[in-house]
Amino acid sequence: MITGTFTIGYSIAALDSLWHCPLVLGGLPGRASPSRFCQSNLTPGAGITTVTKDLVRWIPLGLILLAAFRQIVS
Repeated sequence: MITGTFTIGYSIAALDSLWHCPLVLGGLPGRASPSRFCQSNLTPGAGITTVTKDLVRWIPLGLILLAAFRQIVS
């Protein structure tokens, strides 16, 4: 349910990411959830995959938020 909601939100934000930066900001903390690493059955390979996927998502989300911040400040 949450994944579907963020999918719709990111689709809307893709049209104008600077205007919809609150949607992007809402999804950013979810990428760094420490609860993923608290699972007892998490293998080292799965841990590396989780970190890699999160970093791949953090970079564009961070760049969108940086551009929005620069637009607001100027």
